[in-house]
Amino acid sequence: MREVYVNKYKKRIELIIVEDNDISEYYDLDDEHSKSLEGNIYVGIVRNVVEGMQSFFIDIGQKKNGFLFFNDLQEKQDGIYKKDEIDNIKVLNKLNVGQRVLVQVKKEPIGTKGAKLTTDISLIGRYVILTPKSHFIALSKKIIDEDKRKEYVTFVKSYLTNNYGAIIRTNIEETTQNEVKEEIESLIKKWEKLRMCEKNIFEYKEPTLVYEEERILFRTIKDVLNKELKNIYVNDKKYFELVKEIVISIDEKYLGKMKFLDEDDILDYYGMRKKLLKDFDAKIWLKCGGYLIINKTEALTAIDVNTGKYVGKKDLENTVFIVNKEAVKEIARQMRLRNMGGIIVVDFIDMNNENHKDEILELLKEEIKKDRSKVDVKGYTKLNLMEITRKKKKN
Repeated sequence: MREVYVNKYKKRIELIIVEDNDISEYYDLDDEHSKSLEGNIYVGIVRNVVEGMQSFFIDIGQKKNGFLFFNDLQEKQDGIYKKDEIDNIKVLNKLNVGQRVLVQVKKEPIGTKGAKLTTDISLIGRYVILTPKSHFIALSKKIIDEDKRKEYVTFVKSYLTNNYGAIIRTNIEETTQNEVKEEIESLIKKWEKLRMCEKNIFEYKEPTLVYEEERILFRTIKDVLNKELKNIYVNDKKYFELVKEIVISIDEKYLGKMKFLDEDDILDYYGMRKKLLKDFDAKIWLKCGGYLIINKTEALTAIDVNTGKYVGKKDLENTVFIVNKEAVKEIARQMRLRNMGGIIVVDFIDMNNENHKDEILELLKEEIKKDRSKVDVKGYTKLNLMEITRKKKKN
């Protein structure tokens, strides 16, 4: 079961998701450092072409120019360029300094780098992600049943016009074909407006935001309205009405799940505030007595697993395996709770038993299925470190 809390606390708004009595996701909606560009679509202006870096540097109206790799150019609907025709000379002829181009933010600015851009536009729905410039249909790996996978591809394809592509999301398992059809039609209308921007791109004198990705509050409510949802608690009247509007716009049958709590701090009221503070410590204790050390750098997040107070009952290999198994579940939760992004490296306690290593890998793959963000478990390195990448969710 899942519960959602929208909590006004010390003049800030927090968004919390609780699953099986543990906080699995936490967002500070007022944190300016978490405001996202990712998913936004701009008419940008090419400011520089650097052949040695295989990149265009494009002004999208932010402090730093974004960058578009040559190989991130996609086929345009008006046929100006196609990816399979690209080489350096042809690219330089396609986008020149001063030229306008429709781009989407693929990755947030970080450090001294500007935003990573793409011309391969995607529009996110609750059940489907529309990819109008990529002519293929993909499915979430979480949809396992082969017959259902074929069924979803068949009817989604039947609703797409102009040979548009799509990525089918897990939520499609909990809806009707008619609702999917309506969503696809809505996404196509959004794209048609953007396509008009692209056709009339010469009219834009300055870099312009032409499509803003939905904020995390809307995206989260949209994603959690399913059979696993028990309640949505809100302690602020303004946000109660806002969440109510979001629920109505998606599926008003879930209005009965909304509860107003007249409390200053929902987390304190339910005894979760102290636990949340501990959950963000660098040192996280496991129930068995082992612990994790979590260190974040600009380049990656490193997680070290230790036996701590746990001495086991049989032998060292079994002790290590038990700690590592418990660590896997906590690591998967911590990735969501801290909203980790980019490269994550886990140093599990060394295991000599290859079967144990395989079990830890498979358990991790199973645990990340709970994550609403894209997570890719790369496997063990030669140094027996576990490599993971995760797409960070932004406000």
